[in-house]
Amino acid sequence: MINVLFVIIFLVAIIYAIITGKVSELTSTLLELPYEAIIMILKMGAVMILFSGMLEIAKRSGFLDKITCFVSKMLKPLFPRLDDKEALDYISLNLTCNFLGINGAATSAGIKAMEKLTYDTIKYNEITTFLTLNASGFCLIPQSIVAIRQTYIEGAYDIILPTFLVSLCCFISTIVLNKVLIKYD
Repeated sequence: MINVLFVIIFLVAIIYAIITGKVSELTSTLLELPYEAIIMILKMGAVMILFSGMLEIAKRSGFLDKITCFVSKMLKPLFPRLDDKEALDYISLNLTCNFLGINGAATSAGIKAMEKLTYDTIKYNEITTFLTLNASGFCLIPQSIVAIRQTYIEGAYDIILPTFLVSLCCFISTIVLNKVLIKYD
């Protein structure tokens, strides 16, 4: 269905360009778009490689284990019935990676956490809590948004503080709503 919608939009744009006499502008834009897409992919890939490399250095140095242990202690009240330390470590790694904007590493940690949580059907509330915290998007460095903004505008890093504040409010409200809804479930 979405493919049909894109074809209709594309055909309407071509017809509009022919009617208004802007075919040359349409052609030049269509020829520039693949170039811009490749540049954006390269920039985002470079940022992702940088942060993944930093994550690997943190993992090999043992710093990531210390952060994960610290975050696990903070998360323990949110997961009171979770006895699996490895699952809690994966949850804390996922939330830490999301916080730092390393989404690729966060995804793999989140999948491993869900695998650990789904072995026991009693952990329904823990799964719900993890998914809501993950979906809240608590982030300090929105690296993909910064990379996209860097392609088109100056001051790409101006978005970090507002993003952090909004994601912090979202994270706190997620925790409160999750605990209230679990209590009355």
